[in-house]
Amino acid sequence: TKPEEKVVRSLDLFSDAKKMLRIPVVAIGGIDLSNYGLLVERGVDALAIVSAIFDGDAYSNAAKFRM
Repeated sequence: TKPEEKVVRSLDLFSDAKKMLRIPVVAIGGIDLSNYGLLVERGVDALAIVSAIFDGDAYSNAAKFRM
């Protein structure tokens, strides 16, 4: 929601967090069909994909994402 404040981190951050933390790891922001699989591969426990679902037909868009 604030593109001017976009922060990009290496996807390895998620793999490292899963190894070090005993709490769920959640990816938030900038997630869409082109990159969510990379996050799943790195073991995230949840994805916040609100814009990716609600931009257009919510039911159709939601069905495209698989954990």
